[in-house]
Amino acid sequence: KNDPQRAAEAGRKGGKN
Repeated sequence: KNDPQRAAEAGRKGGKN
């Protein structure tokens, strides 16, 4: 569920916290 591409996009939008 925590893919590298998905994490990169999520981090750019809000950030993975």
